[in-house]
Amino acid sequence: MINNLTKIALEKGGDITPLLVNSQYKTGLLNPSIFLHKDNFYLNIRHVQYSLYHSENKQNFQSRWGPLSYLHPENDQTLTTVNYFGEINKEEISVSKVDTSLLDVKPLWEFVGLEDARVVVWNDDIWMCGVRRDTTTNGQGRMEMSKVIKDVDHYKEVERYRLDTPNSGDSYCEKNWVPLNDKPFHFLKWSNPIEIVKVDLSTKMENGFFKCDQVFLSDKKYNFQRDLRGGSNIVKWGQGYLTVSHEVSLFKSELGNKDAFYYHRFLYLNKDFEVEKCSDYFNFMTGHIEFATGLSLIDNDNEKLGIKKGEVYITFGFQDNSAFLLKTNNDFVDGLLNNLQEWGIEETTK
Repeated sequence: MINNLTKIALEKGGDITPLLVNSQYKTGLLNPSIFLHKDNFYLNIRHVQYSLYHSENKQNFQSRWGPLSYLHPENDQTLTTVNYFGEINKEEISVSKVDTSLLDVKPLWEFVGLEDARVVVWNDDIWMCGVRRDTTTNGQGRMEMSKVIKDVDHYKEVERYRLDTPNSGDSYCEKNWVPLNDKPFHFLKWSNPIEIVKVDLSTKMENGFFKCDQVFLSDKKYNFQRDLRGGSNIVKWGQGYLTVSHEVSLFKSELGNKDAFYYHRFLYLNKDFEVEKCSDYFNFMTGHIEFATGLSLIDNDNEKLGIKKGEVYITFGFQDNSAFLLKTNNDFVDGLLNNLQEWGIEETTK
């Protein structure tokens, strides 16, 4: 395991920036996403209506509710997400609350809003792609695509599409599908085995969802320590693709309370979307609850944005209470990647 990837990146010339919003809310910021498109470096930061407490290290200081607990305002016990969208440039980071009033309806469940939205630009349209769980009375989660446009000094949602779940039956919660940056309307739905789906926004089904088709399912599965789940967007990397996946160890504490540790790793897919290399699993800043949702590679210098060719930007949330932008470079990431066999990871039966 790589402990404290951020510290290692900083020692090799990297940089880290906290991502903040000017908001009346004083609870958690988390899980930011980024996308570079022409002269615009887009950023979304999720805000939630709670603060997370997680007992770290030897977990000697657990709360009365156990090692992991959600602290809500007394007058609002919902898990409400508000997204803050805007741009990054070398002078400042400027975001404001996304206006969703055009399409909002009364929520039917206590988890409200578009959660863990990844930003992507397809065919010059800006999309936020995340999970929404407030449209049914039992909290069923489905991926949604929200098209946003700039309206003077803020962004507003103008279209919303709820996505079908191919080959998943009546699953309870679909989330963490991640966009393929260079393939419009394609998502990595699952990482082991690799499954890719394509959305057809021209075909609305009887249940009101929009059609998705499975376009690739690998016949290879590997014995990773934990299930691989979607993290960052899928970006071009040499002749193939790169993403940051996440893994969750979900368990009960010695007293039977819910607990979870999160880990990440870089995954390299070849041009045929087969997993060819990966990094060791890691944490960003030694936290047990961390989540990476953004990855951007810089192909050309851009003076306006203050970015340089060869830089790599990763965005992640820390303990659901803070959001960060980590800058490193191609050589650093390349140095973490090895063939699966070198990590003792072998093909197994699906």
